[in-house]
Amino acid sequence: MMDIKRVLLVTSGAIVVSLFFFQVTFAAFPVTNSKNLLAALGLALATVNFYSRYTHLMNKGLLNIIVIASLVSLVGLFSVTLNNTPDYEYATYIVSFFVWVFAAYFTVNVIKWIHGELSVRVVCNYLILVSVLQCISVLLIDTYPSFENIVNNNFVGLAEIGKIERKYGIGAWLDVGGSRFAVVLIIISYLLTREKVTSSIKAMLLYIIAFIFIFIVGSMVGRTTSVGGGVGLAYLLWYNRASVFSPKNRKFVFLFLMMAIAGVAISVY
Repeated sequence: MMDIKRVLLVTSGAIVVSLFFFQVTFAAFPVTNSKNLLAALGLALATVNFYSRYTHLMNKGLLNIIVIASLVSLVGLFSVTLNNTPDYEYATYIVSFFVWVFAAYFTVNVIKWIHGELSVRVVCNYLILVSVLQCISVLLIDTYPSFENIVNNNFVGLAEIGKIERKYGIGAWLDVGGSRFAVVLIIISYLLTREKVTSSIKAMLLYIIAFIFIFIVGSMVGRTTSVGGGVGLAYLLWYNRASVFSPKNRKFVFLFLMMAIAGVAISVY
């Protein structure tokens, strides 16, 4: 019974992380996207926590980032005014910044509520999980027209991407999906160098499988994915540069290459 409860909680957390990381717009509520909805919830939660003295909302690191984001917007506003152009994308960057911050605030608090703690590895694992699920949705949409119709009827804008014959998932499409996948591949490469992962064959296998799967399917969605994969592989080689072909790491390199070859062969098929 507890295992089922645990699975349901993790699934709920994965859904929230996916709505944050791979934002979508629901057909039933087309006014705004899921990231903005999470930002509204995050602002409400932050306000409650601030007035209840449960936590501090501001620290020096965040304040420095706010100053930098404000300067970016100021430069963007100056550029728009000087050049008399209608593009306010960077002039309003500070607004986008706060949307991301409050949406992230709500998301990490959900993760903390589920696990009772918050760590970089836990957050990274959720990002990897939702990226794998997004890649699975890409294959399902591309393979089963009935599933594609269900997705297109419930989320705004995805059908248009299908018309230009580009692969997409439930929130992952074009460069938006590619850039997210690229970041996750670099995260996996980092985790593969941590002692808690390298000491467990099971953990290493799962991360390697996730890396190869996201690399292959993600590259079908957005070419930017391959950039993250290249950076991730370069980081692994650099980190293990002194002993990459030593007896200790030879098995890991051989296993990684064999799984990569098998993954590419299956994907091509």
